Amino acid sequence: MKLPQNREDMHFLGDQPNLTKEEIIKNTKELLFWIQDSHWGTYEVIISLLQPLVNDIKEDLFEQLKSNDSDWSYAIISGLFLRNENKVDEDIYDFLESILPVEETEENNYWIIKKVLELRKRT
Repeated sequence: MKLPQNREDMHFLGDQPNLTKEEIIKNTKELLFWIQDSHWGTYEVIISLLQPLVNDIKEDLFEQLKSNDSDWSYAIISGLFLRNENKVDEDIYDFLESILPVEETEENNYWIIKKVLELRKRT
């Protein structure tokens, strides 16, 4: 699988339109690197690639969400969970609940996690 060359390389999939699920899963950690910021050109392309696979890549997602990078975590939560129309496993909601900050601050993702957990109630 060819990976992006830079954060604006939104055409990296151009010559590989039929990637298998296995190829994408194998490259999840590298792909996650390119969604650190939702303003990057690679963001939407990779989000659409990973959304259908969130239940298959959840361990890699959990690993990143445990980091102290709240911007990157926000990009993951927003793109892969909040905007995902596919069924998300219950243990993903459980994990998000476990990392929910006690209170909202400017530096944490309290409100975005709360929004995702509200989706849980609707499913």
